Amino acid sequence: MLARGVEPGDLVRENRSLNTYQNARNVAAILGPAHDSRLIVVTSAYHMRRSLRAFEAFGYAPEPYVSDVRRNRTTLFPRFRSFKNSELAAHELVELARFDVYRWLHLY
Repeated sequence: MLARGVEPGDLVRENRSLNTYQNARNVAAILGPAHDSRLIVVTSAYHMRRSLRAFEAFGYAPEPYVSDVRRNRTTLFPRFRSFKNSELAAHELVELARFDVYRWLHLY
């Protein structure tokens, strides 16, 4: 951001959250009720859906920008990276379900 000309005083770092929901909550507290209607969320492709839901829970309609994409290739033999990608995808599915249950229970 600094290399693109954003002034250091215009940047606020949120570094107290331990998860996606806390990050959205803390950003909402930093911005307050008079926030600009434009919010950009930058995260990995596999994590984007959950990130958007977290910010939507606080009344934002963020614009998604993907920082990276994990690709699998079809191979004859299993590759470690494919196992890792599968684990990440399963983790995100479980976390999306947990997020929806917590919202339904009004815990989030």
